[in-house]
Amino acid sequence: MKIKVVSYNVRSGRNDEDTEARSYDFCADVIATISPDIIGLCEMGRHSHGALFPTLKLGCEPHEYLGEKLSMNSCFSRSIVTSDGCPYGNALLTKFPVLSHRTVPIPDPTVKREGGRYESRSVLVCELDVEGGLTVLVSHFGLEAEEKENAVKTVLSIIDEIKTPFLLMGDFNCEPQDSYMTPLFERLCDTAEGKPYPLTWPSNFEKRHRARVKIDYIFTSKGARTHSLESLETLASDHLPLIAEIEI
Repeated sequence: MKIKVVSYNVRSGRNDEDTEARSYDFCADVIATISPDIIGLCEMGRHSHGALFPTLKLGCEPHEYLGEKLSMNSCFSRSIVTSDGCPYGNALLTKFPVLSHRTVPIPDPTVKREGGRYESRSVLVCELDVEGGLTVLVSHFGLEAEEKENAVKTVLSIIDEIKTPFLLMGDFNCEPQDSYMTPLFERLCDTAEGKPYPLTWPSNFEKRHRARVKIDYIFTSKGARTHSLESLETLASDHLPLIAEIEI
């Protein structure tokens, strides 16, 4: 069975152009163009971080808004509740029925270095009604060393218990050569085969005056076959969506 899978950090609905506008319609249009069977989304929430991220009044949570707009099933894992009371975390949209979903917290670091940028993280674990069964994990790893180590350990402990084929995707805030990624490359199948491309961040490299890197990933269980892998040029977020056609 061949499916189209996408990993996309949508930056809470704020695009990467020179604008203060914020709307989940930016990424909705991109997702509609791709037409994926499964898409894992990071940085999902109505939250506000000062004037750059005004709270959105959608009448529902963003994953529900996107699910309705795109006619896809949706589920969500809350990593934190922001200072303005909004749940914020990871989400999944899919054309397949969702049998179950749960949130697995990633342990916070035991020691936090002065000046570090810390945020509690989680893994969204979804079981989908696909022939033979399919489990999908979506996560957004932290920026600090122990956060990344804890995230990898948590993901692998979940995978050890999965009985079906699975997918793991998200923004891992690591480049392929980073040592934190080694256990994932050893245990799982990387759709990019360990290569440092397709590049996924930042989308607007000219504005940010820096070279693009690969920090977004799609992994599969053994036996899956990757037919194609690419990123899509768009300024709908600071990340580019990573798109894989996979046979499971």
